[in-house]
Amino acid sequence: MLPLHFTTIIKRAALFEKLWALGYSWTTRPPPEPPPGTRYRPQPIAALDWSQQLTTFLREASVIRRDQEHWVLKREKLIRKEDFYPWQLKHSHRVTYGTETLELPRNAETGELIALSDEALKKLKYEFSSAKLRALRASSSYDLVVSTDGGTDFGDMRSAAVALHLSGLEEPISVVTHASQDCGPIACSYRTEACAMLVAFEDVILPYVEDVELTEAAEEVADANRSRRVLIVTDSLSLVEALQTGLLTQTSTKEIEICQCLYTLCELKWKVHFQFVYAHCGIQANELADEVAAETMEGRMTYTREESAPIWQVDIYNALTRLLRRRWCARMWSGTHRYE
Repeated sequence: MLPLHFTTIIKRAALFEKLWALGYSWTTRPPPEPPPGTRYRPQPIAALDWSQQLTTFLREASVIRRDQEHWVLKREKLIRKEDFYPWQLKHSHRVTYGTETLELPRNAETGELIALSDEALKKLKYEFSSAKLRALRASSSYDLVVSTDGGTDFGDMRSAAVALHLSGLEEPISVVTHASQDCGPIACSYRTEACAMLVAFEDVILPYVEDVELTEAAEEVADANRSRRVLIVTDSLSLVEALQTGLLTQTSTKEIEICQCLYTLCELKWKVHFQFVYAHCGIQANELADEVAAETMEGRMTYTREESAPIWQVDIYNALTRLLRRRWCARMWSGTHRYE
C-alpha cells in the first residue's frame, strides 16, 4: 500500500482527469456553473498546475521525450450512457460467447489441486482449446474467421493491437489480411486487447460484410434463410466476459464502440461468436496473431493505422502509480531486514 501523500496525488489525478474528459474547456477558464453531478468546482489555475505536474511525471517516466515540449496527451473520451436504450438491443441474441475455462484436476480424496508441471499444464490448455475449436468447426461453417491479440512492453514503452483475417480453422492456417494499431506507451494488456477487437470490427469484419452485402445485392442472390456467421478467436477472457454483460453496462468508450459495431452486424442478420482460447499453448490461430503483434512492436512490421489510440484514463493512473511506487522504494533503507 502506498503512503497517504502518494495516494492523494493519484486521487487528485483521477479527479482532474474526470473533469477534463467532460470537455467544457475548464482548464483555461472557469465554468459558468458547477460540473454536473459533482459538488466540486476547480479553479482554472489548479487545473493548469496539475497539467504541468502530470507532464513532469510522464516525462520522468519516459512516456514523454525531453524534446517534446508542446506534446499533448490525447485522452479517451468518457461515455454517455443516456444515449443508449434497452430496446436498441433486440438483436443481441445473435451474439454468442465461448467463455468456458479449463478445470484443473483435483485429488479425489482431499479435493486439492494436483500440482502440474509447465509442460503438462500447457498440454492441457492446448487440448482444451483445440477441442473447443474442433467443436465449432464441426457444428457450423463460418464465413469469416478473425483472430485478435494485443501486446504491450512497459520496458520499451511500446504496444500493439492486431487483428487477422484467417483462411479458416483447418490447419495449416494462413493469414488473408491483417490490421494493426499503436496503443501508446502506457497501454495495459486489457487495453491492447480491446483496441485489437475494435480494429478487427472496423478494419476487417465490417468491410468484409459490406463487400458481401454489395455483391449479393448486385447479383440478386441473397438468401433470406442463409445464416451468415463470424467467428472471433481471442485469448482475452476478461474482454469477452465484459462484452457479454451487454452495451448498457460498459464503462469505457472502446467497449461501447465494439458493442455498436457488434449490433450493426446483428441488424444485418449476421451471427457472431466469440471464442476464448488459451495463449502460448500452441493454438495456431492465436500464435499467428501473437507473432504479428510481436513483430509490429519490434518495428519489423508497420502499423496499418497511422494514428495511435487515445490513452485510457486508467492507464494514466497506473503509470502514475508505478512511478510513485518506484520513488517510494528508492527512498527505503536497504540495510535492514524489513526492506531486504
